[in-house]
Amino acid sequence: MKFLVIIFSLAYAAFSFGYTKTFTEAELQRSLDAVMPIEKTQLLVTLRLSDPDIDLIKGTDELGIRANVSVRAPGGLKGQGLVRMTGSIDYDASTGSFFIVKPKVTELVIDNLAEKYQEGVKQLVQSALSHSMVKYPVYQLRDDDMQQRMAKAVIKSVSVEDQRLNVEIGF
Repeated sequence: MKFLVIIFSLAYAAFSFGYTKTFTEAELQRSLDAVMPIEKTQLLVTLRLSDPDIDLIKGTDELGIRANVSVRAPGGLKGQGLVRMTGSIDYDASTGSFFIVKPKVTELVIDNLAEKYQEGVKQLVQSALSHSMVKYPVYQLRDDDMQQRMAKAVIKSVSVEDQRLNVEIGF
């Protein structure tokens, strides 16, 4: 009986410890590049995001993305430019995916678009991002990597520190 108690205690101690898996901006960038471009049509306006550049924002638990944006609307309205957004990172254990949640457009510049349309387009871009970013993961844990496959079910927290995404894994 003592033997079983010792074995159980050792097993419990081994599984109660955790570790942190770190993802670099480059790893996240490669994953995001794989899902771009994103095209979304809303209220007859088509937005296309391409060529993303990811930024893990120092001192926050946020991720920033700069991307090219093109806009097409009825009446021959079209333009191209740049959008910058920030958002928090959330983890979905059922898919093993990390998503940007609560994305916020912090900058939008579209060439050849009259000033009077800029704010309306910004609101459409904001709405489109809010609906789209929950569908396209920034990173998805791989099933062919034993550590990542095991980590799917036991992730305790996700944070950004020193321009790295840290995923705390515990049992």
